[in-house]
Amino acid sequence: GCALAWAARQLRADKEVVLEAVRQEGWALAWAAPQLRADKEVVLAAVRGNSEAMKYAAAELRADREAVIDLVQQDGEALRYASEELRADKSVVLEAVRSRASALEHAVPQLQADKEVALAAVRRHGVAALCFVSEDVRADKEVVREAFLQQERNDKMAKRDMAKDVRRVATPLAAQRRGVAQQNRTRANSAVAATSAAAAQAKRRPSSAGKVAASGASHWLIAAAAGASSELLGKPKRSGTPGTCCFGRA
Repeated sequence: GCALAWAARQLRADKEVVLEAVRQEGWALAWAAPQLRADKEVVLAAVRGNSEAMKYAAAELRADREAVIDLVQQDGEALRYASEELRADKSVVLEAVRSRASALEHAVPQLQADKEVALAAVRRHGVAALCFVSEDVRADKEVVREAFLQQERNDKMAKRDMAKDVRRVATPLAAQRRGVAQQNRTRANSAVAATSAAAAQAKRRPSSAGKVAASGASHWLIAAAAGASSELLGKPKRSGTPGTCCFGRA
């Protein structure tokens, strides 16, 4: 937007280029060509982004009633840079205060003391609008009552909006938490299943002690079989007493 300040003169006179610049940054209107600062579409786009851009609008546009009404409907603060005649125009000021309560600060004193204007402000903005009306109007019971009633409505609306925002944020978070919890349960179940399978497999396999016992039993059976074979073949059998044999002493 502000790069428009260093753009070539022909580009600062190009409506398409200037529109893009003021949409990015309303202040860019300060560097637009004079004919574009008098262009309602360009100024509206600038004020929509920044009400202060109104001060760079051409004097004839700031004195154009229809154009100023459109501008203050976008942002009531634009009334600050309207011509004095329009700041004294009740219809223009009414449109401005409906958009922004603080716009009343830029109206002429007679309109700051106008009950109809004050009611229009408090019925839209509540108690905050009382800051910008005259002392006499702040002493008017009807105006103050309307301000408090509207404030109550505004507060309720703000709470509803906040609740909607919380739900909008909380719903995906809750879904995400449920998804994480489901993943954790799945992993835990998989771990339990793997542990059970390992335990069952361990039961089916013989232990190390079992293997040793089985090996010893096998050797004993082999020895026993060998002894039985010797008897059947008539081979002499060694005595278990040292120094003797099967035929007597050595």
